[in-house]
Amino acid sequence: MLKYFLPAALLSLFIGTLNAQNIFDLKNSLKFANYLSKTQQFELAAHEYERIHFMVPRDDSIKLLLVLSYRLAGNFNKSLTTNERFNSDLANMHESFAREYIKSLILTKSYEKAGFFLQNNQDMQDFDKLIMQLNISLLDRNWSHANETLKNSTIEKTSLLMEYEMVINNSLNLKHRSPALAMSLSTIIPGMGKVYANDWVDGFVSLLLISSAGYQSYSGFKNKGVESVYGWIYGGLAFGFYTGNIYGSYKSAKIFNKKQEDSIIREVENIIHRNF
Repeated sequence: MLKYFLPAALLSLFIGTLNAQNIFDLKNSLKFANYLSKTQQFELAAHEYERIHFMVPRDDSIKLLLVLSYRLAGNFNKSLTTNERFNSDLANMHESFAREYIKSLILTKSYEKAGFFLQNNQDMQDFDKLIMQLNISLLDRNWSHANETLKNSTIEKTSLLMEYEMVINNSLNLKHRSPALAMSLSTIIPGMGKVYANDWVDGFVSLLLISSAGYQSYSGFKNKGVESVYGWIYGGLAFGFYTGNIYGSYKSAKIFNKKQEDSIIREVENIIHRNF
């Protein structure tokens, strides 16, 4: 009889301990979710907040933590759809949810949708709207619109707005290279268009290849006339290098301009990373 009593007593004690320390109750679940979030385990935290939301479906603070966790986990689309699940009326979305919503729109590069949301939402503060509009314009490479937005704003300048002002000034002072001019320069002097686009090495190589092939072709025709196979082969190579050098100059100018603009984008992303 004793052999059945002891296991039963231990089982009762174990169940009693679980009831006394119910790790799945609301309080302990919230503690665990907050711990996961604090230790930057955001994906796990989101799953835990989903479970807590099921326990207290009317708690807006849990809803917001859930939306935030998905964004911080890098799951921006999930953050958006979860936010929409909680807030069907986007125009009247509470500012806390609205900030999260537009942040995820920006991070998914949905700039047009973000701008439309910004115009129609009634609850966001003017300062937040200004910051988000600057982010949208700059990340969309619309430097002039960002400049107009900041200049037309009546909001008092803060250190953050001064950072944006500096980035905008840098964007307006970018030194672009004209692809058409680069092509024209390389048409006149092979490789010069690439030099103009700051691609000195490639420009020198282009000039060397075209000059060498052209000289070999000239030598062939000089020695054997128009029947020179040697001359035609090198003449074809020279022509191929020459036309390729013109198109390459066009690409070099485009790449130069993109690198300049990408430096502005990185500045904006650094500001977003520090303040989001």
